[in-house]
Amino acid sequence: MQSMAFTAAILDNAGYAVIATDTSGVITVFNRMGEHMLGYAADELIGLATPAKFHLTSEVAARAVEFSNALGIALTPGFDVFVAKTRLNLPNEHEWTYVRKDGTQLQVLLSVTALRDAAGDVFGFLGMAVDLTERKRAERAVRDSEQRFRDLFERSPDPSWLIQDRLFVDCNLAAVAILGYSTRQELLATHPSALSPEFQPDGRPSFDKAEEMMLTALRHGVHRFEWEHRRSDGSCFPVEVTLARLAVQGQEILYCIWRDITERKRAESALLAANRRYELLNADLEARVAERTRLLATEVVERRQAEQFARQSAQWLREVIELMPSGIVLWDRDQRLVAWNKAFEVMFPEATIFLKEGVPRSAFVEAVEASGSTSFPPDGQESGNWDRIGRYDRLLADGRIITVERLPTSEGGRLVINTDVTLIRRAGEALARSERMASLGGLVAGIAHEINTPGNALLVASTLGDRLAEVEAGMLGGTLRRSDFSAFIASITESGQLLSRNLHRAADLIQNFKQVAVDQTSDKRRVFDLAKVFEEVHMLMAPRFKGSPHRLELSCKAGLTMDGFPGALVQVLTNLIDNALVHAFDGRGAGVIALGARRLGSDSVQITCDDNGCGIPLAQQSRIFDPFFTTRFGQGGSGLGLSIAMNLVHDLMGGEMVVASTPGAGTHFTITVPGAAP
Repeated sequence: MQSMAFTAAILDNAGYAVIATDTSGVITVFNRMGEHMLGYAADELIGLATPAKFHLTSEVAARAVEFSNALGIALTPGFDVFVAKTRLNLPNEHEWTYVRKDGTQLQVLLSVTALRDAAGDVFGFLGMAVDLTERKRAERAVRDSEQRFRDLFERSPDPSWLIQDRLFVDCNLAAVAILGYSTRQELLATHPSALSPEFQPDGRPSFDKAEEMMLTALRHGVHRFEWEHRRSDGSCFPVEVTLARLAVQGQEILYCIWRDITERKRAESALLAANRRYELLNADLEARVAERTRLLATEVVERRQAEQFARQSAQWLREVIELMPSGIVLWDRDQRLVAWNKAFEVMFPEATIFLKEGVPRSAFVEAVEASGSTSFPPDGQESGNWDRIGRYDRLLADGRIITVERLPTSEGGRLVINTDVTLIRRAGEALARSERMASLGGLVAGIAHEINTPGNALLVASTLGDRLAEVEAGMLGGTLRRSDFSAFIASITESGQLLSRNLHRAADLIQNFKQVAVDQTSDKRRVFDLAKVFEEVHMLMAPRFKGSPHRLELSCKAGLTMDGFPGALVQVLTNLIDNALVHAFDGRGAGVIALGARRLGSDSVQITCDDNGCGIPLAQQSRIFDPFFTTRFGQGGSGLGLSIAMNLVHDLMGGEMVVASTPGAGTHFTITVPGAAP
């Protein structure tokens, strides 16, 4: 009796569900934790039900198939699924889904063992289930945490690395870009010694100093220092490195972040040179003042002249500051406004009314935010951080790009210089786009060569040869059956269809790539009337507009002749119209696409393509001419239409194409080409 009481106490106080059955599956024991876990009372199940009552039916059916395949026996969904492995003396521990009495579900880890009598015969089975809810929640939390870290790591604008055992094991794309490598794999395959010069600026060997820096970071958790790195082209640049120790899956790794401090070093060098010049000038000025003081003791006139000269110098300095194209603002150490120039007022006109000497910086920012200004938006992290020293870009709502350079003053204030670099940046983007277009020909030639290799077609052809040999052998040996011959005919038909599809697909791809490469020999040059080309475009695109609520309008006077490539021009215009039909009127009613042309001066022609559609988002406007860029990937868009058009206009016709678009108000393409192509 004491033994039975002891056993009952263990069952009732166990931290897991204990469920015993007889050999047919009827429940004979159901402990207190089982009642708590599933919401059933023991007397509702003991002698009345099998474990199938609180198992997920679909899961039991799936496990029946799984265990049948694994054990080589046929199992039907039911009690045998739970005990089949136990009966074969195999380990039987799996995750299962329990269904509580109230219908809710929970994940458990169920271990099933056999109950045997003194003779070793099985008289029942014992299942012990552990609730996995908290463990699953913890595992999800760990996965979510790791994913958040991965997202931050990949999207960080600063070059970032993971270092383990003194080697770089991962990096983000910003690191690949700053070091001038093509891919992440190429960079990680490079030994770390190749990423630094042999010696650092302080004269210490890079290898020895790197070892010391990593040991310091591992010892203290975080370590920040300056370093000189080497790009793939051999050039070197300074960075500020932050090493942070992390524990990942029981191993210590170092998380490394770089900040390019080239500009800061340049500014420090310039400031140091300026300070040296100032010291020399100051020494010279002190000598002059001493001499002048001696003279002023006897010459009042010279003193007055000197005072006048000083006033004039101050006036000149003020005039120079006022005439500077960059907007300048000076804050004192208490973050109160001291001075600003006219260029700042012109650059940010909405902020002018808040410019008052002594106004607190926080009040100034709040006032600008409250005014609803669209040309001077607060940018939070950069503007709000008083300790942020250096240079960064601010993108204004009107599209302007302002480079902001914040410098500390000697008394603890801040000198902020705002320079409008919109035109410079756009010129740089245009230059980069031209360089991409120039390199596209080589890329396409290589890809076209690869596509021309008939991989799948060759495989189909060789398969046909094998099948033909099999049929021939059957005929010669007298073993060929009617079913074999029918299967051979079906195989021939299917292979022919597959061969045709592969060859057509290869031909289409090659044709597209050849268009991107701008084969200048593919279009004949001649003198043509632009109005007739417009009519040809209208006829070509008429089927696209048939049954559509949209319409195409033409505006070109007859007699506007050009010497060039009319076929290429037709392709450019049809690509622009097709692009508008695909993208401009999504979710809109009737739309209008207008083609127009006029002569500029005596040797140029301007062609426009306008639509009144939804426009192009600002973030996408700089990329629409990039090869393979499309917002309809997988929906029929190849991303080559506008790229082909740009290639034809720029490389074949010797002209330029630009786009202007306001989201919600349509898109305007302008093509300017010489009357006689180069």
